[in-house]
Amino acid sequence: MHRYARFIKKCCSSLLIMTAWLLLFNTFTAEAAEEPSEMKTVKFWVGKNVYEVNGKEYLMDSAPVIDSQAGRLLMPLRYLAYSLGITDSDIEFKKNAHGLMDEIIVRRPSEGGFKDTLQMFIGQPGFIVNGGEAGSLDALPRIDNGRTLVPYRSAAQALGALVFWDADERAVVVKTWNKVPSPVSPSWSKVILYPGQQKVDRIGIEGNSDSLKSKVPIALNRSDGITQFNVSEYLNAWGVPQQNILYDPRGGLMVRGSAGTNIPGQPYSAGFIYFYVGESCGWISNNHKTNPDEGVLANEIKNGQLYSAMPLFYSIGPLFGKQVEGNVSTDSLWLRLIL
Repeated sequence: MHRYARFIKKCCSSLLIMTAWLLLFNTFTAEAAEEPSEMKTVKFWVGKNVYEVNGKEYLMDSAPVIDSQAGRLLMPLRYLAYSLGITDSDIEFKKNAHGLMDEIIVRRPSEGGFKDTLQMFIGQPGFIVNGGEAGSLDALPRIDNGRTLVPYRSAAQALGALVFWDADERAVVVKTWNKVPSPVSPSWSKVILYPGQQKVDRIGIEGNSDSLKSKVPIALNRSDGITQFNVSEYLNAWGVPQQNILYDPRGGLMVRGSAGTNIPGQPYSAGFIYFYVGESCGWISNNHKTNPDEGVLANEIKNGQLYSAMPLFYSIGPLFGKQVEGNVSTDSLWLRLIL
């Protein structure tokens, strides 16, 4: 039986079975390429009161620290926001009835007027992105010397940033857009792939159809029977514009999702989805995995491009905020949004 038959069976019943994840950083050694003007690279060092944005240094009145219990990097929230281009008007600290600060709200504007919204709570593991189902943290937000510290990777990914860990410098490196692209809406309801071929067939939301030729074969069958997919090309086949996909040769890719306000009990609409080399899942911006299965083939780079297997297929539902169904045969593989 094809290795994806089990995935399709699960997919038809519920794509959105997700578990909380451990906040692990990827280690990189490659040098960053010259930054195009629409991108920014941010760098923070553990214990240092400075950070860089595209090589320009800025001072802080506090520094990132490692949580001694969870072993996770905690970052001063305000400077995390500043580094992503967020101003004080989009940072809100709320106090409880006792006058103690207990909730943090950060909003990052995107093109088109939408703002991705992150809510975290002091001393609590739960956090919320754009409303809806709560994510879970394994290091708690806290206040140290008057500064609010939050788990960096969870907060940054909720607001649209790829996160890498530089073990040599004990630094976190972030890649993001200067201006976050507008949320993406589905224009195609069904995409059909043919393993080893560059042909893609699509059916539109309005019932129209077309065929296109991809730059490279999107689906590749391995000798062990597992099918891998070129992440960027597959997302393009669904109509996701290239400017909504950010790839970094350190080993990560993120895609701008449909976003919008999430309603508990409804299919989750992701603000962003992330894929990191060496990990056997994708990450949704509310800190859930795209796929719950263990033992899945890890994401990897081939010829300078990122390839994924089940993690990519599982991402299409939350990418557009829909449930999906699909089918596998010996010569084709299709996925359809349930509208």
